[in-house]
Amino acid sequence: MAGAGGNVIRNTMSDRKDKGFEVYPFRAVGGGKYDLERWNEDYWNRFERLLRATAKRRIFVQIEIWDRFDDTDSGGSDRWQIHPYNPKNNVNYQL
Repeated sequence: MAGAGGNVIRNTMSDRKDKGFEVYPFRAVGGGKYDLERWNEDYWNRFERLLRATAKRRIFVQIEIWDRFDDTDSGGSDRWQIHPYNPKNNVNYQL
């Protein structure tokens, strides 16, 4: 991209499980549950690698903090059903 004259990318901090390689930013604690007060190091290491690679190439990164489609069951997806923010999937909210 930099070689072609581009210098900006848009990075949505998406964590939707669509392709099988995605991870959530929160630490899994077992039983399909997540702890929203503890980070998943793999998620943040991936983000750091992106920032280092783009800085090295003098590419600006526009950061979108979240994508509303990550937390929505739409188009046949079950994203909300498995998402850590769903109270049934974390240890932080008690139903």
